[in-house]
Amino acid sequence: MAEAVLFTLTNDILKLAGSNIFSKIQLARGARDDLKRLKYTVKTIQTVLLDAEKKQWDSEQVKLWLARLKDVLYDAQDLLDDVATEDLRRKVTPENKMSKAVRFFFYKSNQLAQPYKVAKRIQEIRKKLDWIAKDRKFRLEEHRSEATVAIVRRRTTDSFVRKEEIIGRQSDEREIIKSLLDSSSEKSVSVVSIVEILKSVREDIDKKPEGELPELLRKVLDGKKYLLVLDDLWNEDRGKWLELQSLLMDGSLGSKILVTTRNQSVVEAIGTKSGIYYLKVLPEDKSWDLFKKMAFGDEEESLKQKLQQIGRDIVKKCGGVPLAIKTIGNLLYAKKEKEWLYIKEHEFSKIDMLNPGIIEVLKISYDHLQPGLKHCFAYCALFPKDFVFNKPDMIQMWMAQGFIESFGSLHENEQLEEIGNGYVSDLLYGSFLEVEEANPYTGEVEMFKMHDLMHDLALKVAGNECKMVNLNKAGSGSSTRSDQSTDISPFGRNK
Repeated sequence: MAEAVLFTLTNDILKLAGSNIFSKIQLARGARDDLKRLKYTVKTIQTVLLDAEKKQWDSEQVKLWLARLKDVLYDAQDLLDDVATEDLRRKVTPENKMSKAVRFFFYKSNQLAQPYKVAKRIQEIRKKLDWIAKDRKFRLEEHRSEATVAIVRRRTTDSFVRKEEIIGRQSDEREIIKSLLDSSSEKSVSVVSIVEILKSVREDIDKKPEGELPELLRKVLDGKKYLLVLDDLWNEDRGKWLELQSLLMDGSLGSKILVTTRNQSVVEAIGTKSGIYYLKVLPEDKSWDLFKKMAFGDEEESLKQKLQQIGRDIVKKCGGVPLAIKTIGNLLYAKKEKEWLYIKEHEFSKIDMLNPGIIEVLKISYDHLQPGLKHCFAYCALFPKDFVFNKPDMIQMWMAQGFIESFGSLHENEQLEEIGNGYVSDLLYGSFLEVEEANPYTGEVEMFKMHDLMHDLALKVAGNECKMVNLNKAGSGSSTRSDQSTDISPFGRNK
């Protein structure tokens, strides 16, 4: 998220530096020139941020350069924001309290006490930025404005998926249903495990059963025939599974437990040698069918013949993973041939054909988001996997962080909440988010969640910009710039 953060920082700095506050402050001689040069340097740096964010994944030099730049930009923002805050405080302070406020403002410990101190800090920050701007031993391409980033198409999204829209899983569906309906087992309760095979997926396994689960299971399952779905299991602790199993074995004959996982060790911990179904990646023909659906929509394929070979080459890089295929297909929808070629030759050329990294494929779509959308997406990394977000509350949190702003005539008649709603729609359309719950009458999305792989991507792109802190463990580390902590409990729910 470095580029998204820095892009917002540079915009904020330019806005503050261009305000009329500094025209009212009697800065020391030369300070106004320093402020102008600072603005020029920030504008110059801003043009290469889009390219720097992409290249930092493969270049430690670029990553370190961005880290140094971020620290100085934060310092600049802090200084300019302090000046703006002091100006606002003076405006809203009643006259009978102003004398006390003035005494505080001119107290020697106040860094803004005298204009020359502000001028000195501006000069120091400007020099640091000039040095960082010149200290580049690598080449970055210039993008002149935020508008160069592709904007995804919006559409109405609901939580219902018609059977005919599911591509490439018909035979899998038949086999799984057959296993669930199989009554040959002598046990009252039997387990069917579905293992999804993915490449380049790593996970921190630390899920624990909820404290109220045992009592709930006894009440709901005891003596009844049931189908229990345990989706996306990652706990490899056989002892915990046996503890859970003891609560599940009292169902009547024919009861089934359906387990889905991406970790073979989970199946081994469960201990079942039969009833295991390996859900493989999509074959090439089904991958192409899914890609066509996403990239071409309802348009006649014959109109897009020139794009077919480009598309097939891109599909091979997706490794048969439906989420990657959908995300890239959505990205390419309604794009011109030259844009398809650019993504194939410049974005996908870095991905190893023999061992495609799924996160790297998904990041290509992330790279083409607007900076504001990158912020909102990466912010979701602060929440645990499988967290279900309440849309209105999440939009308010994005607004509180300054991720949602009205830019120019495009949104001049929209409220920030409406813009945030559009952000959610964009992220849903691009498969960065998934619908969890929609209004049954209007179809309006009310709750959404994030696929595990997208959560992995959010964590990766967020980097040190955000951390989840366990209060029972040591500190968060010095590389994260601290802010107020967020209590996530009122804004969604854990599944």
